[in-house]
Order: sequence, then structure tokens, then C-alpha cells
Amino acid sequence: MGANRGEAGSMKIAWYSPFSQRSAIAAFSVEVVEALQSFGHDVTIVRSEMGDSSWAATCRPASCEVVDAEDIDNHLNQFLSRFDTVIYNVGNHIENHYYCLKHQARFPGVTLLHDFILHHLLHEWAILVEKKSYFDLFRLEASSEALKAFTRASADLGRLWFMSEAAKHPVLRFALADTLGVVTHAKFYAAPCEAKLHCPVTTIPLAYPCEFEKQLPPPQQGGAKSRVITIGDVNVNKRCESVIRALGNSARHSKKWQYRVIGNIGDSYRKYLMELANNAPHKVDLELLGKVDEATLQDELKHANAISCLRYPVVEGASASIILSLASARPTLVSRGGCYDDIPDHLVYRIGYEREVEDLEAAFINLEQDYHSAVQQGVKARHWASNRHSGEQYARKLLLFLGMVAGPSPILRLADSVGKHLTCWNCSSDLPLIDEIEGEIVSLFGDPWAK
Repeated sequence: MGANRGEAGSMKIAWYSPFSQRSAIAAFSVEVVEALQSFGHDVTIVRSEMGDSSWAATCRPASCEVVDAEDIDNHLNQFLSRFDTVIYNVGNHIENHYYCLKHQARFPGVTLLHDFILHHLLHEWAILVEKKSYFDLFRLEASSEALKAFTRASADLGRLWFMSEAAKHPVLRFALADTLGVVTHAKFYAAPCEAKLHCPVTTIPLAYPCEFEKQLPPPQQGGAKSRVITIGDVNVNKRCESVIRALGNSARHSKKWQYRVIGNIGDSYRKYLMELANNAPHKVDLELLGKVDEATLQDELKHANAISCLRYPVVEGASASIILSLASARPTLVSRGGCYDDIPDHLVYRIGYEREVEDLEAAFINLEQDYHSAVQQGVKARHWASNRHSGEQYARKLLLFLGMVAGPSPILRLADSVGKHLTCWNCSSDLPLIDEIEGEIVSLFGDPWAK
């Protein structure tokens, strides 16, 4: 880092990211890259998708050069040595982030970590790249407690492990062992990243484009029925089942509300939710719209009276849908925990997992009894989110972090090189030799994190 710094403090930045029309991380990247360019920096986007991925079929419009990581794979060092720094956007999907992992192992940079829970990425990486089982890689960085939890969940790994217990036992080193620094998008996973990766970590709220949502007029009280909506791929993690139960437990709620779910949904789960709605004590007016285009989504937001942004477990580092919801000024129902805890309580309706249905019922009562106050709360939430989640604020804070990482990065690269050699020699981490080597590096170069 820092070898090719341009005039007047400008930097040349290689920005690895998925960049398809479908990717929310691509939308984030456009927002931040344009802000970096407005500050005078030269950015090149490197598409990180696997070459044969359906996600790679389309490309977003960009204000800078866009190259495919696959095209530079054979001359990586020659290409990346032109840049002052390399940014890798990493999430829980190998099709989107394959080259972020592959190239960071060869040319370390700074990671923007979009998901805290990377177990699906580990599973895909193990099978497709390492040609090993998920467990073979998982056990390399799992605690004894995590291994016991995995064994207990082995009867139904999909439901009991990947959709539940895995969230309590994060895996990071398989993907980020070589990173020079990590940006998290919520406070809750900054400390675990520091503990597991031993590198500088900072938290910057996710930036996301929401110009349409910020211009929507505040919602009005519904006519015969009010609308509550959920946005995004539909699975048990979105807690749609609990919303249906809360509405179906009350004749008042079932008459007052229509529940509209917008996002891709499998046939079996569609059937399950429809049966749940139809067989509730009070039939729930449920519409499962499936995947929709941008115009339809905007229309749904425009006519929504409330938005449900529930998750369990909370596996995302941040949520684009919660930013859109808050920016739209719609009263918003959010879970406790994870990135949602960064939102002030007075701006949202907080729903706990242990009493999820009961908390939802109470929230619907509050909305019905005093919708005017709910709308005013939504307007305050819009102001808070618009200031907090802009591309400009993200870029400014990222540049400060890059400056902090640039100083100790040569020392960290030396330590990483020594560590890899010791690993090849099967040296145990508790050998006195390890402390002696650390002491020598600090005595020669100083503590990289000393204030």
C-alpha cells in the first residue's frame, strides 16, 4: 500500500466487488466508489464473481473502469501492483465473492465484511475449491464448544446448524487470514473479528442508495385495510411465519391488515405459509408476490403502512432492506440483536425472538391505536438513516481507516510470512519460540498498534 500514490494525496484503488444488476453489494459499491471519485481518487472495479456464475451475466453501469478478476488471474501481481490499496468486499456467497478470497490470499488488502456468519461460504469453498468436506475446514478454526454444537445438530444440519446454531460460532480465518484490516458494518461483530483475525478493525455504517425512498411522502392511514410488507428472499430467517401468527391470533388484526411478502420464494415454503394463513384462528389476508421488478417494489413501498424487517438468527453484517425501510419513513418492525441493535429504540418497533408473536401483536395494537405518532416516528427514522448511511460518510471514514492500516501493513506482512513458515514446519502456537520471534519483530520495528 502507498507505492503509487498520485498527486495531491489521491490514491489508486482496486475495488473488488460483485457488480451485477441483482447484487445489493454492487449497489453499495456504486454509492461509495462515486463518493471516492468525488474526493479525487482513482478507482477501478474488479468483478469478483465466478466466471460461470449467472450473477456475472449482467453488469451495472459504472463511472470508472470495470475489469473481470478472472481476466487478471494469471498476472495478478503485475496488475495489482499499480494500485495504492486493494479493497475486497466479502459476503456469504461464493458465486459473488470467489475472487475476493482467491486473490486476497495472494495479494492482501482491506476487507469490507458484509456478513458476519460465513458458514455457507465455508461450505461452498470447501467443496468447490479445497475439494474437502465442510467439517474438514470448520474444525480447523472451531472451538471445542462449536464442535460439540455441530455434533448435536448433525441430525438436521440445514435446520439445526446452518439456520440456527452456526450463527453462534463464526468462522473467519479460512477467508480472511491474510487481510490487512477489516471494516464491519455494525458494532456487534467488530470485537469477534479483532479476536479471531488479529488485525485492525473499524465499524462504518453501510452506505446504500435510497433516493426514491427518501422522496416518498409519509404514509397515510390505510383504507379498509392497511398493508404491512416484508422485502427480500423469503425463508424462515425472515420470520414471516411469526407475522402471520400475530395477525391470525386476533380478529381485529386480521381484518385491519394485509400482509404482502415481496421476494423470491420456494414452492414448498409458499405452500406452507399460505396454509398457515388460511388455517389461522382468524384467516390472514396474505399475498406472496414473489420476485418483482424495481418499479413494482417501489410501488409496494409507496403503499406500505408498515414494514417488517425481522431476522433470526441475525446473520448479516448489515441490512440493505432496513436502510430502505427507514429511509421510506414507514413505521418499521425490527428484531433485537445484531446490526439492528445499532438503531435507536425510539425510531423502531422492537421485536424480541423469545416473545416474537406477542411483541408483534403489541406492535400492531400500537400502530392501530396511534398511527399518527407511528408516522412521526418514521419521519425521524428517515432523517437518522439518511445522514448515517450515505456514500459520502462511508468514503470519508474508509479513507481514514486506510491511512491507519497503511502504516503497520509491512510489519504484518512480515509476521504473516514468518507464521506461514512456522505452520509448514508444524510448530505449535504455544512454543516459547513464537513469543521470542514476536519479541524480535517488535524490538526491530516497534509495536504496530502502539499509540
